[in-house]
Amino acid sequence: MKRGERTAAEVKSDLSFEEALARLEEVVRVLEEGNLPLEEVLNLFQEGISLSRFCHACLREAETKIEVLLREEENMRIVSLEEAGLVLSGERGLEEEEDEV
Repeated sequence: MKRGERTAAEVKSDLSFEEALARLEEVVRVLEEGNLPLEEVLNLFQEGISLSRFCHACLREAETKIEVLLREEENMRIVSLEEAGLVLSGERGLEEEEDEV
């Protein structure tokens, strides 16, 4: 790592979900171009994995919050996102892709 650069964990801690997702998309784009030395590829790949885990954790947390908000008051049963007819935007794309296959 070059002097003055921050680690992926340091960068991640300063980002919102949307910023982390945008950075992850940028990392993927740069890696797909394939014009980098191996060391830079490995550093970007590591950052991408870290960002992916961060985004996944944010989505899990959001899903949990939504499930809590959708609890039925009478018997305190948790209503799943599917049961409530809600799907997170990232999951909608996955379902559509599965339907096409």
